[in-house]
Amino acid sequence: MSRVGLSFANTPGAASDLAHVAATILEKTLVPKKYPLTSSLAAFADNIERLASLDRLSSNTLNCFSAISGLYSSLQKIWDKESSVMGEREAMCKGMGRPSMHIRGRIGLSIDYWKEKSLIKDDAQGKGKGKKNDDDEENEGRYWRVIVEVQEMSSDNFITPVRTSEDWVFDDVFKLEFVIP
Repeated sequence: MSRVGLSFANTPGAASDLAHVAATILEKTLVPKKYPLTSSLAAFADNIERLASLDRLSSNTLNCFSAISGLYSSLQKIWDKESSVMGEREAMCKGMGRPSMHIRGRIGLSIDYWKEKSLIKDDAQGKGKGKKNDDDEENEGRYWRVIVEVQEMSSDNFITPVRTSEDWVFDDVFKLEFVIP
């Protein structure tokens, strides 16, 4: 059996807290499929390449893992507020979207903004399915999502440095609603 461990040195916050989830994804991509002769390491290689890119672009002054996880933490605050007010389906499809780290076999940050059959009411989709776990989510239909990654820019484009913070959004998130008469 393959065992994978993953840690992010000098990276506090969500990146380190979710390292075990990323390690589980890497481990699953190493396990041969039903037919070992046709199994591929492509998913493992894609995830390792994504991690290597973040590591390569990090420096003494910028930790890309912290930047991505800080953005995730801030987006999660908005998601928590929107989903508690609107409900999860409405928040995903009409709100900002649902941020996720290390989900559906892919390491990194993604934002789900639409789900297949999202306009069908829950009770019409089937009764008695019981409590869902994380693996069920992969089998409950297609999602449309945005993948958030870090890329290198050419040296002739100067931009302000990336902000690495988990406090982009205030802890007490609220939304003002304007009523037009």
